[in-house]
Amino acid sequence: MTHFGSRNQVLAALSPEVVRSLDLKPVKLSAGDRLHRYSQHCRHLTFIEAGVVGISMPLNGTESADVLSLSYESVLGLGALVGQTRLTENATVRNCGWAYQAAVDRALSVMENHRSFEKAMFLAMDKQRRMSARNAACIASHSASQRLCRSLLFYNAHGQEDEVHINQGALGTVLGVRRSTVNLSLKALIGIQALQVARGRVRLLDVNRLSEIACSCLRNDNLAEPGSHESRRENASPELISSTLTSGVDQMVQ
Repeated sequence: MTHFGSRNQVLAALSPEVVRSLDLKPVKLSAGDRLHRYSQHCRHLTFIEAGVVGISMPLNGTESADVLSLSYESVLGLGALVGQTRLTENATVRNCGWAYQAAVDRALSVMENHRSFEKAMFLAMDKQRRMSARNAACIASHSASQRLCRSLLFYNAHGQEDEVHINQGALGTVLGVRRSTVNLSLKALIGIQALQVARGRVRLLDVNRLSEIACSCLRNDNLAEPGSHESRRENASPELISSTLTSGVDQMVQ
């Protein structure tokens, strides 16, 4: 562990000497904050301690679905360490939390002097590439309702509050569907008393039901209580999944 007990898995694997060399600064992550903007320069590495950050790509003037959801297993800004001068993605806080940041110039200097840090950064890059590939397959293979449940469970497990602070427009961006599709999916989940929705907030009432409906990709997510949602899905009710997903929620074009 690091000298300050970091929850971030990348920082936690580094020696106290390397961590001190990074001169980390704590930052608050508020829902909706844009940490990265496409084509701008990346000035910091961000080591997420709590909360969730969604990575999306601009497509023809609009944003894609989130291709990646990152939390305390991840680092933002890794491309800057391998010569990427401008950002190729947007990074938006989906659930509030906090993080440590290190200046890119400082991180590059630490890489030159500490081989262990260089190795950790390349391992983190490889892990996030694999996560992105799995998420792309999820988007192509699973319904909006399944992916909505997966996302809400992930956000809830990695946030600092019982509620997920996100509105329907942002959920549409996360899932890559119209707001009307999100609205129908939420109504179906409210109808089975799985969640409550207030303006800009979603409260999860029944994680068992949400886990049953969520796609099997949930098993690969790094949840706060490893295996908890996966074990619930092993006992999933086919009747519940069938009745919920065929109730007209996903009949719209996704």
